[in-house]
Amino acid sequence: MSNIKARGRYQSEKRASLSLRELEAWLTLEIGGRYHYAVHRGLHMTPLAAWARALGKRPISSPEYPEKFVLDFLPVISRKIGRSGFQMFYIRYWDPLLSHLFTESQRLFVRYDPRNLAKVWVPIPDRGEYLAVPYADLRRPPISQSEQEAAMRDIQASGRRTANEDAIFSTIELQRKLIDRARSSTKARRLRARRPVEPPADSVPSLSLESTIDFSKPAIPYPSETWSS
Repeated sequence: MSNIKARGRYQSEKRASLSLRELEAWLTLEIGGRYHYAVHRGLHMTPLAAWARALGKRPISSPEYPEKFVLDFLPVISRKIGRSGFQMFYIRYWDPLLSHLFTESQRLFVRYDPRNLAKVWVPIPDRGEYLAVPYADLRRPPISQSEQEAAMRDIQASGRRTANEDAIFSTIELQRKLIDRARSSTKARRLRARRPVEPPADSVPSLSLESTIDFSKPAIPYPSETWSS
């Protein structure tokens, strides 16, 4: 009920039951788990059976590069790409390969996933491929575009005329803490669901500052071939 006039006094946030992520899962099950296996009134059979009959023994073609296929459907934003990186959503992005790929600045359409702004995709000139470019500051946590926009509104409401990367991430951190305290409310659950899904802790290699190498011992070279001119 996005139309304010039609909505009237209906309290959308109070009556909402699902977050967007939960709705996506529900819709997937509704289509793939129920609709395709239910008899269709017009087909007089299930859509799955109609598809199988129409397809016959012909092979189903699939994208050669599934990852690139997905990227082609993401939204784009025009940015000037150079050796030192670029800025999007008041956040600086950079990768060392940019200095090799872009000796001169070029304006290109950069693709991004609104659900997770931790990296964006820059088209590699004349190759038909993309380079995944992360935050310039890798210490920053993944955030969604909706979180970034909420932070910008909060920053502007506070009277600050300019926004910067530090202000955005510090505001999001405070907002997340406030939302976590209100765990019981539907709105808080919906806002938490907007956060990017981070990989499990056991799937990310841990980095230790303590070295296990004994530098007092001489280095043992690995066996290798010797080439002479």
